[in-house]
Amino acid sequence: MKQLIEQPRESVRRVLGGAVEMRRFRGIDQPFTPHVHDYPVIGLMRRGQRLMTCGQARYELASGQLLALNPEQPHGCVPCGEESLVYDSLALLHWPDCPALEGPAVTDRTAAARFAGLIARLEAPVIDEAAAEEQLTLLLCQLARVSEPAARPGAAQAMASYLQSHRADAVCLSDLAAVAATSRYGALRAFQASFGITPMRYLAALRAETARRALAAGARCADAAQEAGFADQAHLTRVFKERFGITPSAYRKAVS
Repeated sequence: MKQLIEQPRESVRRVLGGAVEMRRFRGIDQPFTPHVHDYPVIGLMRRGQRLMTCGQARYELASGQLLALNPEQPHGCVPCGEESLVYDSLALLHWPDCPALEGPAVTDRTAAARFAGLIARLEAPVIDEAAAEEQLTLLLCQLARVSEPAARPGAAQAMASYLQSHRADAVCLSDLAAVAATSRYGALRAFQASFGITPMRYLAALRAETARRALAAGARCADAAQEAGFADQAHLTRVFKERFGITPSAYRKAVS
């Protein structure tokens, strides 16, 4: 007898300002008849086995399989194993500059791991939207069929200067793309090529240093978090410990 791994359920949640819809299926046995979307969809098989048709091709899907579906790409699937379906997906409802994706079945395990990490980030009680947008953009860079043209010379330094002067502000990749006069993908690639880290990691380091100086001057942790531009004190604590190996409160106590 087929056993469900958990009670069948579905959930839908809008994230990133409503631009992306996170859809989650747990313990589902139903087939999905062939259909199309007018937006890209990226999904990860957590458990279960499915036989998917996409156009004239067939794919056997199992746990760990990442899917990347372009708009208007016909697809459907039926169960073909004993386990019920556990599946996470992101529908890019309002992502107009999304590149054409190399799919539908993605063999790159690092892309699957990045997707799983992005889902975990989007499940957080307080979502760092700029960091989540960056992770999704990195994933799309991996899945894109064609690379972005190189950004203009000096674009990376211009973005770094912008981040330095706006470290306490809400900054997103679109802001940096405007500074660099390129797309979000081109901005991300140019920054990584020059500095070896992503813009949001660079920004987090700037904010952590701002908070460290405030703590050394006697500021409370909550005030230091606000001054440095962190979403809340928990966000500061996570980044500060990653950066300095100590919590903000322990650092404040040590230097006071």
